[in-house]
Amino acid sequence: MGWRNRRCIRSFRWKPGRLQYLPGSDFNAYSERIEPASVIQIEPFSEAALPAVYELEHVCFPKDPWSMTAFRQELTNPLSVFLVATDTDTGRIAGYGGVWLMYDAGNITNIAVHPDFRRKKVGTALLRRLIHICQERGMNSVTLEVRAGNRGAIALYETAGFQICGLRKRYYQDREDALIMTLERNREETTNEDSGH
Repeated sequence: MGWRNRRCIRSFRWKPGRLQYLPGSDFNAYSERIEPASVIQIEPFSEAALPAVYELEHVCFPKDPWSMTAFRQELTNPLSVFLVATDTDTGRIAGYGGVWLMYDAGNITNIAVHPDFRRKKVGTALLRRLIHICQERGMNSVTLEVRAGNRGAIALYETAGFQICGLRKRYYQDREDALIMTLERNREETTNEDSGH
């Protein structure tokens, strides 16, 4: 695990109880109330959602959007968990997010929220769900890259406990730097689980 910058490790405890999940596996859809009085449903990415997700990608990331091929690959990638948040009142896709589960680490690939649904905790709900999935799958850390100038996203991740632990120079197509942020699972909790306590 040489890629980790140990200076950024922060002890924390998973909090799966902060959300009410529907019973079953992490691939089951669940609903969460967002502000001011709407409900979103978060469910697995599907072929039917592909056009709307691709369109939203270009709205949120016009400088370096994922290709349609990249999104199609997420539908069959065995390492990927990709989720879509839908507003239950209108049926509109409010956001999406994905994570790759590799060995004992999760890498969040993207989180996007439609401008009409920002500041309504949609991004927070997606992030919590992705972290919870990582916890369920036994991941010991979650890592992501974020544009150095994206203050809103950085604040969201810091609120969830992520810390900046590295920099990728000129990472994006327009040569903007990326911050590497990591959330480490509580080492004591991991030890207890491994020992069966």
